[in-house]
Amino acid sequence: MPTLELTPEIIGPERTRLTLAYIQGVMLWPDDEESRRRLMTACYANEFRYLIRRLAKLDPSPNSVRITVLAEVSDLLAASPRLSDLAADRKRRAMHGTIAGQILLDTLFDHHRGSKRGLGAIKQDISQRFARSKNFKGLSISNINNTVWRTFWPVAHLWSAHFVRQHNLVIDGQPTSSPSWLDDLPHFLAVAEQLRRDGETCHPRRSDQPILDPVKTWKAPSSLDLREFRILYS
Repeated sequence: MPTLELTPEIIGPERTRLTLAYIQGVMLWPDDEESRRRLMTACYANEFRYLIRRLAKLDPSPNSVRITVLAEVSDLLAASPRLSDLAADRKRRAMHGTIAGQILLDTLFDHHRGSKRGLGAIKQDISQRFARSKNFKGLSISNINNTVWRTFWPVAHLWSAHFVRQHNLVIDGQPTSSPSWLDDLPHFLAVAEQLRRDGETCHPRRSDQPILDPVKTWKAPSSLDLREFRILYS
């Protein structure tokens, strides 16, 4: 089972936007380690550019050692990818991840409600539902099967948790969203882990396999002290 490279310190009170970037990289490119690396390089470069601007304001003297060193760093950053370079692929993959997360949520809700829909019917319904949106024009059941679900099911629980957070749904009596991604990170991971556990034991109708494969689904490390939730699928 692939495991998120996270530690209690990384998601602790001193967590940074780079932690978010790492998680988002896994969510966007679960199948492409090189693209995840490019995203992290671009995010590190972006943070350095921000730091350079801040330090330059502290001591703007052209003879400052700080400015000289930072100018050399700037030259190195010039060769680094920019977040804008990845924007189009990030947007496309975020749409695909959103669909995968919705498939998992619909499957879990159907399972606990005793619905007679199978996974194929769920995908068909989602195809029709999303196809009405201008951002998902041309979405077909074939596209969902061969491009979306085949790539994103190992991280579908993360996208489901993102959906839960976006819509401020309530789980176990508590709202699941706070003002920012960074503030919300431990809660987000806890919800994602509960969705993963539920997905790994949920068998869609007429299927002898769970919706999420316990061997291939991305998992948070056991060293993280994440709260367990009881999700009411009703």
